[in-house]
Amino acid sequence: MPKSMKGKSMKGKSMKRKSIGRKHLKRKTLKNKTLNIKGCAHNPTYRSLLYWYRTSFQQLGFMILEKHNGYNDKVSNYKTDIMRLRDCIAKKHSKMNNIDTKDDLKIMLDNTEVLIKHIQKNF
Repeated sequence: MPKSMKGKSMKGKSMKRKSIGRKHLKRKTLKNKTLNIKGCAHNPTYRSLLYWYRTSFQQLGFMILEKHNGYNDKVSNYKTDIMRLRDCIAKKHSKMNNIDTKDDLKIMLDNTEVLIKHIQKNF
């Protein structure tokens, strides 16, 4: 607790909450704010792309629940993230010299395209 708040009561201070039925959820993100990052802004490693790829597929289930609960800002950020992932994989694929890694990146790119089609259709 900061020194200026020492000895003072926090009574009457409240956080903004979003209510869903009887539940009250604290929001940690700003409502209706999306990322405005276009394309691949950095040069990720193959290992970081693989981690990003795996977590993007795992997050799809969570995004279905977020869409159902009305958190459209998180869903739109997820869409932007998937588009950036596709751009980064394509950029890495074009610069890669190793044939095996290039084949793996091509498979990842194809699977990401399938995921993007699913997202555009259902979200």
